[in-house]
Amino acid sequence: MAHRMVTLVCLFTLGVAVTKGCSVNQFYFPNAKQTSNFVRYRSYFPQMFKAGTACLWVNPKTTSGFIPLASYAIGSQNNEWIIGIDNGKVSLYVHGPHTLFPVTVSINIWTHLCVWFDTSSRQVGVFKNGEDVDRATYNGEYVRGGGALVLGQEQDSVGGSFDQNQSFGGYIRSFMVWPRKLSSYEMNNIAQNCNCPVDTSVEMNMDRAEVYGAVSYEVSTCRTV
Repeated sequence: MAHRMVTLVCLFTLGVAVTKGCSVNQFYFPNAKQTSNFVRYRSYFPQMFKAGTACLWVNPKTTSGFIPLASYAIGSQNNEWIIGIDNGKVSLYVHGPHTLFPVTVSINIWTHLCVWFDTSSRQVGVFKNGEDVDRATYNGEYVRGGGALVLGQEQDSVGGSFDQNQSFGGYIRSFMVWPRKLSSYEMNNIAQNCNCPVDTSVEMNMDRAEVYGAVSYEVSTCRTV
């Protein structure tokens, strides 16, 4: 194990992409307009002081209104990190402030998204189906650790206070988080070839996730664009 860790550190230092097969965990949320269906990450969510990237496949039943894909809340900030769809467009919150990207997600169609933030450049951005489609400036805040991560609902308090008008219906697959901004090559490689960097900080495997309500879970095949 020690030899493997030293090898990985050396490869990252040299800028070599170290990959593995992406997570193939799929969650089905049968309907929106409810507060009972969600998935909660039960392991510790780490602080992302410099940057962070979240990638997932999504196939929504509706895109009307605000639809949360993933919401992360801490005691001092309910909107610490939220990835959602706002009337068909990709939406991102980082420690409060909101960015709405002119990047569309359609109903009943699988779309791969990678959403990132970088504190040093004060930028946020979106990759859609492996392509760099938009970026914007933000205030440069980082994401604090130790909070609650939920798929399918928007938290108005840590781990709860859901609103039925802000809930997800459809499929979410291969949700993963990295504590850095992935390179353009890495985000394309995830979408095109199902090759994921090994240094994930969050994976929604069933030994780390709790499923609530009518949400169903399966280990599916790895999707590619």
